[in-house]
Amino acid sequence: MEVGISEVPHRIELLATYKSSDVSGDCESVAFLGKDKFVAGYENGLEVIAKSASGPYQGRFRAKLSGDVEALARHPDALIIALCAEEETMTVKYFTYPELEFVRDACSFWRSGNSFSHLAVTKKRQMVITDEANNQLRVFDLNGKALFTIPISGSLPSYSSVLCLPDGTITVSQCLETGSVQRMRLFESSAEVLWTCGGLQTPTGMCVNDAGLIFVGSETQKAIYMVSPSGRLKQAKD
Repeated sequence: MEVGISEVPHRIELLATYKSSDVSGDCESVAFLGKDKFVAGYENGLEVIAKSASGPYQGRFRAKLSGDVEALARHPDALIIALCAEEETMTVKYFTYPELEFVRDACSFWRSGNSFSHLAVTKKRQMVITDEANNQLRVFDLNGKALFTIPISGSLPSYSSVLCLPDGTITVSQCLETGSVQRMRLFESSAEVLWTCGGLQTPTGMCVNDAGLIFVGSETQKAIYMVSPSGRLKQAKD
C-alpha cells in the first residue's frame, strides 16, 4: 500500500531542520522519548532534540563519540542504548537521560566492512541486534550477556531492521529486492517464527500502530507497506 507524503507524520523532518551546529554528518538513528523529545544519533555523537519554551524545536549536542551511531533504543531503567560502529566492531553503549553521560559498554561483536545493524529491546529485557555479516540476529540480556543467535534463511542485507511489538514478539525485515517480514516469539534460549509476509520490495524500517498494523518502509520504492497482525499484506482497498 502506498501512502501519500501528506500522511507521513511531520516529525520525521525535524532532525534535519533543527539539529545543532555541533553535529557532523547525517542523522543515522533516532528514538522518540515522549513529550516532543527525541534523541538522535550521528556520525560523531548524540544529541537531544526538544521543543523549546518559545515553540521551535532545538537540538542540544550532548555526547561526542568516535563511531557512527547506527541504532538507538530506550532502556527500561531510564537509560539510552546506542549501537555504535567503531572500525571493525559493533558496540552497545549505555548513556544516562537526559544528560547523555556515558555509563558503560554493554557488549560488542565483530562487524564486516560497512555492514549496518539495528536493535530493539523486548518486554523480556532482551536486546535483539541484526548481524548482517553472519545473516543472523544476536540476542543479549541487558547486562550484555550473549544469550543465543537466530539464523535468518537467505541473507540479511544492510538496512534490514528489527522491531519489538507491544505483545513482546518481534518483527524482522529482510531488505532484499524481493524481501519479507517475519514475526517471531522469543524464549530464554530460542525463537519461534510465527509467520512470514513475503513479496515486499526492499523492506526496511518498521513501526506499529495501536491496532497492531505493521507499517514497513521500502529502501528503493516510494511506498510504505501495511501488514496485518496475522501477517497478511493489506491492499489499499482494505
